[in-house]
Amino acid sequence: MDKQASDDQPLKKSKLYKWLAVLPIIVVLILITAYIFSRLNHPVTAQVKATQWQASSTAYNIDLTPTPMVGSYVSFDYPRGLHLVSTALVSVPSVEDFTYYAKDISSWTLAIDIARTPTGVLTESSSYTLRKDNPQAYSESFTTVNGQSTTVMTDTTVVDGFSKVAYLTHGNLVATVSLIGNDAAGTQPLQITFAMVLNSWRWL
Repeated sequence: MDKQASDDQPLKKSKLYKWLAVLPIIVVLILITAYIFSRLNHPVTAQVKATQWQASSTAYNIDLTPTPMVGSYVSFDYPRGLHLVSTALVSVPSVEDFTYYAKDISSWTLAIDIARTPTGVLTESSSYTLRKDNPQAYSESFTTVNGQSTTVMTDTTVVDGFSKVAYLTHGNLVATVSLIGNDAAGTQPLQITFAMVLNSWRWL
């Protein structure tokens, strides 16, 4: 009996040494597993690099390359970066409409309406009379288009941005050219667009 006990003692020591050798590995695995689970359950904090912020805050650049448009009553140039979104059927007194759109800080909207009036006098346009009767909100100025004096109404309530409407007459037709928008580069791109349309304007 004593001999068997003495034989078992080295065997037990051998097993103990093996467990002692494996134990650190088990502890390390447990610690790694606990760390992974703690990271999975931890709220994610996003860090935006400077380059990422600059990319997201960069405004859209609208292509100002002149692009011709020929309608039934008029022709004109508009910037390539503006997209035609409507040439829907018009109702009396309008005979032709064009609506263009683009996106920068806020939307750009270029809306052109050709309307037939009894005599072609500007005061027959409700759009014009509305602005003319509200000088506290609209400033009237004049520009020359194809040698003809043309009325321009500017919305003075717009602080940051651009809002102008030009009125062109031809026979008994009155054209309303409206441009509203905002741009990261200021009002210059919109001024260029407005001038582009008026300087290229032709009645057909």
